[in-house]
Amino acid sequence: MDWITVLFLGSLACVAFGYAAVGHGGASGYIAVFALFGMISPTMKSFVLLMNLAVASVSFYQYYKQGHFNLKYFLPFGLVAAPMAFIGASLQVDALLYKYILACFLIFSVFYLLGFLNRYKKTFQIDYSAWIAIFMAMLIGFISGVTGVGGGIFLSPILLILGWLNVKQTAAISALFIVLNSLAGLLAIQNFEVLYTQEMLIEIFMVMSFGYLGSRWGVHLENTHLLKRMLALVLFVAAIKLCFV
Repeated sequence: MDWITVLFLGSLACVAFGYAAVGHGGASGYIAVFALFGMISPTMKSFVLLMNLAVASVSFYQYYKQGHFNLKYFLPFGLVAAPMAFIGASLQVDALLYKYILACFLIFSVFYLLGFLNRYKKTFQIDYSAWIAIFMAMLIGFISGVTGVGGGIFLSPILLILGWLNVKQTAAISALFIVLNSLAGLLAIQNFEVLYTQEMLIEIFMVMSFGYLGSRWGVHLENTHLLKRMLALVLFVAAIKLCFV
């Protein structure tokens, strides 16, 4: 194993650790790693979705075990988003313009999570509504399918900005949301034969191992402000990926 491969696997492991700590699977980070190492290919979307599914699963398990999962808030997102992700993943869409729009939204979320908009915090918060949740789930699910990510980078900041859930509850819901959307994306692509390789098994082992460690660390972390800052970093990386990858 050469040093480039070791560096590549190490990068995937770091992404998995950081994203799993905040209830994410890491799709946007994996895409950035593949791009940085010049490994963009038609089969990359399947690799990313499988790693996303694996890491989000172990992250959800940790947050669920600690009692942070709220079924009432999850149901509207879980029931609607996955079918829309399947439709989105089935389409071939030139998404350059909306990717820039999404990047702007993520940057806005970063500023919010870092506290730069605290004086306007109550302006964004509204009472929970299942119909609003269903509409957002349809939109996020479709966008997730088109872009090949689980959707947590869009769902997490929305839940926090609206004031519906705290950081750890948001992480739990986002993790299961990502699991379902990633599974829907994989079923839509139906490119399973490229996943049965030795390289893919090694990559899955790495991201699941470090995803487990990251989720264990995040779920027991008492300093939720640190989790918010970590989530802000995750969203910033995702925004950069949308703009330049």
